[in-house]
Amino acid sequence: GYLSITPVTLHALKVKNGTTTVPGSTSTTNKKNQITTSAKVAKGDVVEIEGKNFDSAKKAFDQWKVENGDAEIPSPFQEKTTLHITGEGEVTVKASYMTPRTVTVTDGNGTVKGLTKHGTDNIFAGDKVEVTAKKLPGKLFDHWECASELKDESDNPLTEDAKKNSTVTFKMPKDDVTLTAVYKEAKSFTLKYGTIRSVTRGGVSVPVTDSMELFAGDTVEIAPNSRLSEKLKFDHWEIKSRNVTLSGPKTATFTMPDEPVELEAVYNNLYTVTVNDGTATDMIN
Repeated sequence: GYLSITPVTLHALKVKNGTTTVPGSTSTTNKKNQITTSAKVAKGDVVEIEGKNFDSAKKAFDQWKVENGDAEIPSPFQEKTTLHITGEGEVTVKASYMTPRTVTVTDGNGTVKGLTKHGTDNIFAGDKVEVTAKKLPGKLFDHWECASELKDESDNPLTEDAKKNSTVTFKMPKDDVTLTAVYKEAKSFTLKYGTIRSVTRGGVSVPVTDSMELFAGDTVEIAPNSRLSEKLKFDHWEIKSRNVTLSGPKTATFTMPDEPVELEAVYNNLYTVTVNDGTATDMIN
């Protein structure tokens, strides 16, 4: 028999902004501190590559890209990863470095999350970002105020309706952005001899609790307490704060204004009528 030897053809590999562990590789550095590494590889090789940041003070690793040739990078968002040579011919790959952008929420009243494979540590222009307003005691999120960069509807359709949501998503613009969560303050509500039956906020019913906080715009339904055991019958509502209009004489609703409200249920005495020899006598019970 004969021993068959298939010759292996080596081809040039160029790694821009990075190095490789291929034996015999050589690297050069230009005036911008950018490293280019050259090596020889063959079809079927799996080699290690590692990005080298040429401006670590301003830039961060973005991703690997195959610029030329038949090759694949299974994990392109890892600075140190592997390159699979899938064909014949020269291969050029490049580690991309970009300037991270900052998303700031005023007073720390929100959390920022990067939704791309870059994660949250490094957010770049074009990345999808999620920002969520924090829940604060005694306050209710109302809307976002944001930088002018997010008002560009061609890139970031952060509409007025979208800004009413406590969680918003947008595409990161080329510059840093600042968002401010605007809250409503809880308003004092005093209800004497009555009970809150329901509260609707933004078209959605919210649970009624003993320590219920009310905010401007809430639709509130109230009912008077039963005081028949005290021989008292409900007569009308007295609006002591003089700043709301009630719909309904007994079970009533109103819209909470941006100020305190005080209401009181007013009752009349119940009388017992006693008839003696055809003569009626009123007595207050």
